[in-house]
Amino acid sequence: MTALPLDVSALSAGYTREEMIVRDASFSLVHGSMTALIGPNGAGKSTLLKGLLGLLPACTFDRIAFFGDTLDAARARIAYIPQRSEIDWNFPASALDVVAMGLYRKLGFFRRVGRDAKAQARVALEQVGLRDEAMEQVGELSGGQQQRVLIARALVQNAELLFLDEPFANVDAFTEEHVAGILRGLRDQGRTILAVHHDLRSVRKHFDQVMLLNERILAQGNAAEVMTDARLAEAYGFTPNSAVSTADKAVSGTAA
Repeated sequence: MTALPLDVSALSAGYTREEMIVRDASFSLVHGSMTALIGPNGAGKSTLLKGLLGLLPACTFDRIAFFGDTLDAARARIAYIPQRSEIDWNFPASALDVVAMGLYRKLGFFRRVGRDAKAQARVALEQVGLRDEAMEQVGELSGGQQQRVLIARALVQNAELLFLDEPFANVDAFTEEHVAGILRGLRDQGRTILAVHHDLRSVRKHFDQVMLLNERILAQGNAAEVMTDARLAEAYGFTPNSAVSTADKAVSGTAA
């Protein structure tokens, strides 16, 4: 029997053991699925991803298995794309350089990025529609183009499990559709995707599975099962009437 891409039991994570943000999260992801991780601001969505990847000082769990193995054993099969705002875009590198960084694990940090690696990076940039921007300084690209550079870096890794923190945040409609199409293509190839997502109106459009989080996982399943008025009201703190539209305003910061 093939091991699941991710199997988690009783994960709690935060920045101190006294203030855990995510509590007792248990869930699994199946091969070839594309899951939106949704919840209100401060619910712990980014914290959950970072906790899974060992990026937080405080983390406890009964079990975290990646393809039936430990994180260290499976790292080459995993790609993580943080929020764009967490990256220093003033770093003097071209789009091609940034994408090629996705190959460092295969090349070794002290090996030169050669012709073959650059060719792979160019193919990945072409896949995300940035062939002509390969030699542009990454800091001079638009926000949407920078997001696509990060996607290209994940593509060149050829990862089987992808964690993305708000891949559609602050991008135009064209970039959102383009990135969504790339992710759906990866899913159709059998890759597994877990993405923090904030726009409740587009969850059903882009994702086949949904995980609802507010410190604890409240529900997981397809959108129809998870995104009921009652469950969204429980997560976002509103009455069931029009919970989707009200919660969406709260996430975008427009609700009182």
